[in-house]
Amino acid sequence: MSLTTLIQNGFCALLDGPVIESLAQYTGKKAVSILQTHLTFSAFEIAETYQKSHNYAIAAIAAGLASPDEKRTFIQKLRHAKVKREFADQVDEHYLRSFADQHGVQSDALPALRQQLIENLNKLTELPPLFVGEQRPLTESELAAVIDHKGSLAITDLVLAQLRRVTTLDDTLAAFLRHQDLLGNAVLHFFVEQLRKEPRAEATFAALQREGLWADVRDLKAAQHNLTGLLEQQLAALKATAVQATENGNFAELQQLTPQLQQLQTTLVELPQHLQAAQVAWQTSQQSLLEFAQRFNSWALLLDDKVEQVLNAMATLHGTVIDIDKNVKQLLTEFRQFKQRFELDNQIKASDEFTHHTGTSRKLIQAAMAKLKGLPHPEHPDYQQLLMMAGTVLFSTGHPDNLAEAEQLLVQARDGAEHAADKALACFNLFQVRLRRKAHREALADLQTAITLDTPQYALHDVGKYPIKRILGAGGMGCVFLCQDVDALSETSVVVKCFWEGRKGSRQQVFREAIIMRDVGGAYIPKPLQWGFVDAARQTRPFFVTEYIDGALDGEQWLIEQGKLDVPTGIAVGLQVAKGLQVAHHKGVYHLDLKPANLLFKQTAAGLMVKIIDFGLARVATSLKQDALSRRSGSLTQFGQAIAGTLLYAPPEQLGETKYDKPGAKSDLFSLAATLYRLMTNESPLNLNPRRLTDAPPALFDLLCHCKEENPANRPDSAQQVVERLEEIEYNGYAEYNGYIEYNGYAKKTDVDIAKRQAELKQSRQTDTIPKRDSI
Repeated sequence: MSLTTLIQNGFCALLDGPVIESLAQYTGKKAVSILQTHLTFSAFEIAETYQKSHNYAIAAIAAGLASPDEKRTFIQKLRHAKVKREFADQVDEHYLRSFADQHGVQSDALPALRQQLIENLNKLTELPPLFVGEQRPLTESELAAVIDHKGSLAITDLVLAQLRRVTTLDDTLAAFLRHQDLLGNAVLHFFVEQLRKEPRAEATFAALQREGLWADVRDLKAAQHNLTGLLEQQLAALKATAVQATENGNFAELQQLTPQLQQLQTTLVELPQHLQAAQVAWQTSQQSLLEFAQRFNSWALLLDDKVEQVLNAMATLHGTVIDIDKNVKQLLTEFRQFKQRFELDNQIKASDEFTHHTGTSRKLIQAAMAKLKGLPHPEHPDYQQLLMMAGTVLFSTGHPDNLAEAEQLLVQARDGAEHAADKALACFNLFQVRLRRKAHREALADLQTAITLDTPQYALHDVGKYPIKRILGAGGMGCVFLCQDVDALSETSVVVKCFWEGRKGSRQQVFREAIIMRDVGGAYIPKPLQWGFVDAARQTRPFFVTEYIDGALDGEQWLIEQGKLDVPTGIAVGLQVAKGLQVAHHKGVYHLDLKPANLLFKQTAAGLMVKIIDFGLARVATSLKQDALSRRSGSLTQFGQAIAGTLLYAPPEQLGETKYDKPGAKSDLFSLAATLYRLMTNESPLNLNPRRLTDAPPALFDLLCHCKEENPANRPDSAQQVVERLEEIEYNGYAEYNGYIEYNGYAKKTDVDIAKRQAELKQSRQTDTIPKRDSI
């Protein structure tokens, strides 16, 4: 076995972050030197630690496979009076069942598989030591391997190869231990836990940090701040030395210092890129181990007992499974089958509401629910898991009548959860369910709890920089939060949009159109502030941050509070939105989700301000519109109805009509017409009715109908044409009539002549505000 590989992987896991050697190239092999000075473990100590870690891992895995009563006996033979639920279900849920599914093992064969695995694990405790090392210091090459490590931390195959050298290894056990790298992750987990608080490890951390060679890349901002300060200090010291060499005429020394100065200055400039690359590399190499540690952090409790005592207690694990309540067992099987059939995960997704169910599947689910209701509330180890699965499956039906029942089940699962991971999952699922009935305050409370318990898993954006104040809304693309920017000099609110289903690609690729709109659309959109992924390595959970416009109302809320727009204001709003589309289309950016809810209105001293939101975000995430379209005829929650309602603004080419070209600029013109009609009539834009716009010029209704042509080829050629026609309608809308200024039926006695009023309109276009109504 390669001890160098084990040393490399073990210490990489221990450091819990990358040693960024590229940040200190000008100092040579300083990182290796620090490891030699402080990380003074011998090869014998490393081998001994690995041997103990292996023994703990075998015991913990066997305990995780055992029945609840046997597990309790195993723990109580040690010093732990209370059995953590994590020991009861994590191996079963995350490894045994998925392993069985992968290898075609039916549920009735699971007890035999458990017994086989536990018996063979017990045999491994009687083997001679697998890991042997000499009483010698670690070599420079072994320590350098820690710095140069770029790959994964998997060691399962190394350990299995060593086991095969000393025993005949059962093939089923080997396959199980290899499944999702279970054995290797368990061994590394115990290795790290044994050495984490060792003084030599702590001293190594401190020395690497002082030299700017180690950073906690989970917080890039803090890492950049800390390392910048250290590097600037080193740069200042080098500059002072260079100045002194110049004054002393020591040009040889100056010549030696110059490359170092240049290298350090370059490093400072490239620091953000170095850190980003280090974060990606670290997440890639450690992801599997990190996920394992989150699931099994309480396994470290076994370290409180000596290895020999742990191994002796394994004699209580015989591999037999106690006969559990048949009804609970049957229901668990039924709900697992539902989840597998409808491709549901433990964590509810926004798209689950639109799962395709048949009348038969709904009846089967209701029958299973009836059985569940008939159960007493047993003190059964799988009962909370059953509640969670039932709530998830009920939610997937998308029926409002099932929503309250799903919520009740998830509340029970949350309140009965014995482990933080179970409670966090239940809370996040409750957040999704409560969004469906727009219970935003309760939904946020559950989301906050889930984030507190497990930030990496459940944070939908950078909650450290932007803590959430309240939920502003949720739709087909994602959820929108009002947050505080903690880095701002004064208390500043921002809007953060988090997306349900992000597209894959680099940050620049995914947010390309939003970045373009930042540069060209400042007058028409809220100011973008930041964008990125919660998990940059996996390119998952994208979020987008913009300025918050206090007091602004979206178009739907405006209709509720202020009523429909009068004709002059409606035309002016349409003109401003069309100008925004014109700018965007010129750059090849399409909105593709224009609707009243994506317009913000705010009354200012200069007039009505209009901003278009979600511009350039169509490439960031997929929408649930198509899912809602497939369920349009069925019952939907409030959330589902809101998404289905936005289909009224989508042209045929966005609703699956393949006979037309793909969505583009003319799709936005269709949506603009539907949006304007809705804002000016407060009625559905599905079919335009001229009698609802009798006060408007005929030319306006004609333009709306032109934009809403079914065939994109029959719509206006461009947003510029729409702008020109709206300007003409607005400009020609004034006429003098018996001493009054009349605008399409709105008359007011005034001394303002037509020419002056038209000049005011031209001026308003330059300021991108709509004149106050009382000035007409």
